[in-house]
Amino acid sequence: MKKSMAKQSLNVEKSRFDPQLDTDRWEDRWENVERFILAHRPLFYTNGFVRSEWRWRNGRRFGPYFRLRYRQGNIQRSIYLGPSNQLADQVRRLLANLQFHRNCRRLRTRLRASLRLEKKHLQNTLHAHGYNMKGFDIHKSKSPRN
Repeated sequence: MKKSMAKQSLNVEKSRFDPQLDTDRWEDRWENVERFILAHRPLFYTNGFVRSEWRWRNGRRFGPYFRLRYRQGNIQRSIYLGPSNQLADQVRRLLANLQFHRNCRRLRTRLRASLRLEKKHLQNTLHAHGYNMKGFDIHKSKSPRN
């Protein structure tokens, strides 16, 4: 019989990270969350964000309570960060550093698309006034030969 070889995946749940931490100090939580994110760095290069949530009890609003949300395959997971704004800001900064290159690529793609569209509008405007664009050079249209 053949032994089934299961493909090893990045299983965050088996990392022994307890999202409900025993401590109330945000500095201690930060150490644990930072260790967890850096241990699973490839996962957080491409996704992950901090979300604030509000809870309602007896007609009163409580919060914000922060969660680190990320997607592992097709499953959305989250880590409870607690009500600390300082911890949420620290986690946001760490994620921003990890995702910097991805965000730059996205911005560059959007910028190039915007510039292509503006160049097309400029070509149409110049053509209406008797000019043509070749590359980024502007030339007066040649008069038609008789």
